[in-house]
Amino acid sequence: MRYIRLFGLLAGLALIGACSKPAEGAYEDAAISTHMVDLSEEPVKKSTAVPGQELALPQLAYEYTYTMEAPLRGLDTLIASHQSLCDQAGPQNCLMITSNSYGNKASGQKSQTMALRVSTQWLKTFQAGLEGDLKKSRGQLTSQNINSEDLSLQIVDSEARLKNKTALRDRLIDIIKSKPGKIADLIEAETTLANVQAEIDSLQSSLAVMRKRVATVRLTLEYRSETLATPGSAFSPVVDSLTDFTRVAMSSLGAIILVIAALLPFGLIVVPLGWFGWRLWRKRKAKSKPTAG
Repeated sequence: MRYIRLFGLLAGLALIGACSKPAEGAYEDAAISTHMVDLSEEPVKKSTAVPGQELALPQLAYEYTYTMEAPLRGLDTLIASHQSLCDQAGPQNCLMITSNSYGNKASGQKSQTMALRVSTQWLKTFQAGLEGDLKKSRGQLTSQNINSEDLSLQIVDSEARLKNKTALRDRLIDIIKSKPGKIADLIEAETTLANVQAEIDSLQSSLAVMRKRVATVRLTLEYRSETLATPGSAFSPVVDSLTDFTRVAMSSLGAIILVIAALLPFGLIVVPLGWFGWRLWRKRKAKSKPTAG
């Protein structure tokens, strides 16, 4: 009879744990549309989770994006200064996620994109010095924006599931310790306990990632090199004239080469024949002079 009660209790606990898990995809991420921000604007202060106030304080994950443009020489200096600033802050305040570079100096064009995970304090330092960095490199800020994602529902849902799973785990441990029964029942209880513990570990990892996103900022820096002469600039007429002069001169030279190439086969035949005929004519003329005398 005691074994039957134990088996029934285990089945009931497993059913409670299954019911506490919501359907997958019950909540969708809420994204706030992109908007322009001032250079000196500070990031919105991150709210930390407080028991009983989860719904009152939105848990927002922010992403800042800055696009900069500078001459090719100044662009390398600008990128190096930002990389050095990140390295000096350490991985606790600035961690590089990805870095992609395109183009080279030989082609005259270069672009690079860096994705960073930074603290709000480091972001303030970066924003305060960005204008000075752009002046030193003779660059400019072409665009800036902020995206934010509301993780409130996901965090609250995960915390509730974690609480239920933790309570279920504690009850299973008490059952295993206080009510030993058949080996089969004990194995089933330990298997259920292992599954519950795995779900607890997964929930704790997910919560840690979401809280990290809320506590920090994803910063994307895009760098692009400027063109030497842009359409409509003061040097455009000179550049266009030099381009036309080179094109016309090369076209004329090309036409001369084509004429030479067309006449060369005829020259190789006509010139030797003409020279041979001239020599033959001179010989005949020389022979005819004594006869005439």
